[in-house]
Amino acid sequence: MTRVDVLDKGYVELIDFMGDDDAPIDAARVSFDRQASAFSKEKNDKLAAYLIKHNHTTPFEMVVFKFRVRAPVVVWWHWVRHRVASYNFQSGRYVPFDETEVYRPTEWRKQSKDNKQGSDGAIDSPMIAQRFSDERDALYEKCFDLYQAMLSSGVAREQARLVLPGFACYYDAIVLMNARSLQNFIGLRASPDAQSEIQEYANAIRSIVSKTHPRIFG
Repeated sequence: MTRVDVLDKGYVELIDFMGDDDAPIDAARVSFDRQASAFSKEKNDKLAAYLIKHNHTTPFEMVVFKFRVRAPVVVWWHWVRHRVASYNFQSGRYVPFDETEVYRPTEWRKQSKDNKQGSDGAIDSPMIAQRFSDERDALYEKCFDLYQAMLSSGVAREQARLVLPGFACYYDAIVLMNARSLQNFIGLRASPDAQSEIQEYANAIRSIVSKTHPRIFG
């Protein structure tokens, strides 16, 4: 298994995959009743590059990756828009949340003037940034104190979680995605105009799969 740590408490871990770098080539060459093994590496590399360049991407669905991911909700909010993946999430109805498992960025970014949905650089004043971090931590503490009090009083976990800092809470999930969908995910989420946090996850995944499947993701 290969794991890359992301943000302050997150990670991406490759659990398993089906299909090697030749699997898409075999899928493409079956049209002529041939296999990748009948051709040189150079010719197979050339075919893969041709398929990607001309958007003939169906053969890449023959490679499937399974990841375990820990990410805050602010990341999952973007990730699950990729509906061509399969997801199974940790449940706050079964597992109580821990105060240590929340996202606490150390830098506060400014709103971009050119991109309505993006950010651009850090807040200029370290004193203001520290104030926001301190007030955030105090708010988190208050939320978790109330959460624990509700659990101790017998309130159901599924309802007590309503008082938690939702976008900051980390969730674990198993994510299954074929190489074609993963190419699309990386292309969109590693882009400079994507949210900074999900860029980090996309780049972490790319660093993993570029080693296991260099022809597809190298």
